[in-house]
Amino acid sequence: MPRKILYIHGVSVYGGSTRSLLEMLKSLTREEVEPLVICPRGQAADILERNGVDVHKVSGVASFDHTQIGYYRGLRWLILLRTFLYLVPTILVLRKVLKIKKWDLIHINDGTLLIPGLIALFTKLPIVWHFRTVMNTNGWRWKAVRRLVNAAATRVIAIDSRVARSLVGINNVSTVHNCVPLPDKDTTENSISKKSLGFSDDTVLFAMLGIMIPYKGIYEFLESAKKSLGVSNKIGFIYVGGNARPDEYYQTVIGRLMNKIGFSSNHKKVIKEKIRDYGIEDQVKIIEFTTDTNSIYKLIDVLCFPSHLDAIGRPAFEAAMYGKPSIAALTENSDDFPLHNFEGVIVNPGSVTDLSDAICQLAGDSQFRKTLGENARARANNEYACCATREQILGLYENAIQAS
Repeated sequence: MPRKILYIHGVSVYGGSTRSLLEMLKSLTREEVEPLVICPRGQAADILERNGVDVHKVSGVASFDHTQIGYYRGLRWLILLRTFLYLVPTILVLRKVLKIKKWDLIHINDGTLLIPGLIALFTKLPIVWHFRTVMNTNGWRWKAVRRLVNAAATRVIAIDSRVARSLVGINNVSTVHNCVPLPDKDTTENSISKKSLGFSDDTVLFAMLGIMIPYKGIYEFLESAKKSLGVSNKIGFIYVGGNARPDEYYQTVIGRLMNKIGFSSNHKKVIKEKIRDYGIEDQVKIIEFTTDTNSIYKLIDVLCFPSHLDAIGRPAFEAAMYGKPSIAALTENSDDFPLHNFEGVIVNPGSVTDLSDAICQLAGDSQFRKTLGENARARANNEYACCATREQILGLYENAIQAS
């Protein structure tokens, strides 16, 4: 009989955490797992449903953010109002869904979902808690988080070694990398080309993929593009994605207020204005959100992930599957990926000069790019493909159920 597993997912936007959850669920057969995902209404829930996942939609899921970037301070304490707003819907939806069937396990899909974790604690069901972001381990708040997680979670998953190292004092932590599917073997012509974007075929194309959030290094990427274009005219840059909210949201009264106080800024508009002001519209393009990442990874030459989080993101692993190297912002060589000058290039977080130098180096050395990409693909296929991670996930599920 398949294990009946209730997944709690807290975001409405289709980003890395949603894609990782989707790919994991697609790798598990329905003879192994019978899933239901609690998810806020929006883009993420719709895409999960379109891919055959059973979703129970709710207005919102209460959370408490104590990650390295998102912890509460100053005006950010006002975000707790949203937590209180979603508290009752979270309690009600869990009460309702828990009565649908006899669940074998609850899978909490992010370290920010402390409120659902507290509620789940009282169900006495085994809980697997998935941490996807480096946590802030300072002060009394971390001690409270740690106590809750240790009390509630039967097993804890960290998506990489950096996240695992941040879970100071938390028990039963296993590192399981995000499930990354093998490239689509479709041999039809790519739906997008360099020429269709206005680049020549010999342009070396650098890309960022994902939601436009400052801590991902979107502004460093733009400034590095400007700097690099002064060195070579055979380089191109693309952003693939957009704001966390639809463009029309920023025209509403609430959207304007949130933008003014910096809670939900229209970064895509700012990036577009800067591209225009710099006069680099022909070399730097913005491509709207697409689920056809297969075409994007086939198109680009190098993936850039200049995050401030001192961690590597999902796009780098996906690009590696296509034999494309990454430039990643890390303070030290990664235990996970990429190894510096072997599978990619590591630069200092926040350094426009370092990022620009790496871009120019890779743009000017096609053999170096090819070697890095081949090494990255070999490791990705061996360690990060869904066929490997699914066995780890299933093993943790069974281990948690037997231990409860």
